[in-house]
Amino acid sequence: MIARTADRALQIFEVFAERLHPITLSEMARILQIPVSTCAKLLQTLLARGYLYEVGRLKAYYPST
Repeated sequence: MIARTADRALQIFEVFAERLHPITLSEMARILQIPVSTCAKLLQTLLARGYLYEVGRLKAYYPST
């Protein structure tokens, strides 16, 4: 049994590892096939904790170094 929220957070980092470029909220939600609202909460949490940062005016996200 896995924790769905933790699994989705890890999937976000897997997407970044595959794509190697900033990704918008809508693009990430589409890739993960999850609701935009769910994806927004995950990205905002990772942003607030310092794991992601916002890139440019498009509000794209990318992992912190």
